[in-house]
Amino acid sequence: MSQQELQTILAKLREGAGPSPSFSVEGARRTWYLYTEDFVIPAPIQARADTLGGVPAEWLQRPGANPDFAVLYVHGGGYVCGSIASHRPITSELAKTFKGAVVSLDFRLAPEHPFPAAVDDAVAAYAELLARGLKPGAVAIAGDSAGGGLTVGMIAALKDRGLPLPGAAWAISPWSDLTHSGETIKTNAPTDPIVFEAAVTLTRDLYLNGAGYEHPHATAMPRNFSGFPPLLIQVAATEILLDDALRLARLAAHANVAVTLQVWPGMVHAWHLFARDLAEARDATAQAAEWLNANLLPA
Repeated sequence: MSQQELQTILAKLREGAGPSPSFSVEGARRTWYLYTEDFVIPAPIQARADTLGGVPAEWLQRPGANPDFAVLYVHGGGYVCGSIASHRPITSELAKTFKGAVVSLDFRLAPEHPFPAAVDDAVAAYAELLARGLKPGAVAIAGDSAGGGLTVGMIAALKDRGLPLPGAAWAISPWSDLTHSGETIKTNAPTDPIVFEAAVTLTRDLYLNGAGYEHPHATAMPRNFSGFPPLLIQVAATEILLDDALRLARLAAHANVAVTLQVWPGMVHAWHLFARDLAEARDATAQAAEWLNANLLPA
């Protein structure tokens, strides 16, 4: 296990973040880029800027990738930070083995653009992918942390708007319970070096801006999962959002959704972000690509 590499990464992030558990939107936006400020998309992955449904996007794909398949990736960052650039370590790693294109989305962020702006942007981008000729069953939605919650919320919004659902969904360390009912938000606090309760509480309230904690487009609710596509969930055993992932898996399973749940020991929240240096990040992403390749169909 690459614990030395992981601890080196965490030390760099802690040094840049300042005293913990302090939190500010400005500080979070700065810290997100500490690991990726010098990141270069590896060859032979090709990148192309685009706009989908009025939302900035980036296409990443390897030579020979099948243009009939796509993953729409919605990044993490508590709905207040993160971007296409900050999450290229995940999206470019996924593009190495995913059979189609990875499409990363720069949805609008709170507090400047609170809920439901992120949901509306994700739905608009997905709708344009279909308008361009991609089949729903050949498109997956994926995201980490808040992006994992957004994955669920935007699929619920697609259902409510009568739009066809994607063929699969992948959630990394999903922040999918904005009621914060899980016990691990407290019990795993001593073992989570990245996420802490004060941060998720503040960013939740900035994002929702008065909307209810149980809005089905903001948090995973039982009614979200009727007809939901196959779902892959990957989460670290020691992070505070472990119970979010377990609850998400349980709700989906009770709705007869095909769920694959992977709980990774020794990892941290959204460890896939460290794919440049961490073997487990590359392994988890490759497993997800294999799962997506098997679950997406062109029809």
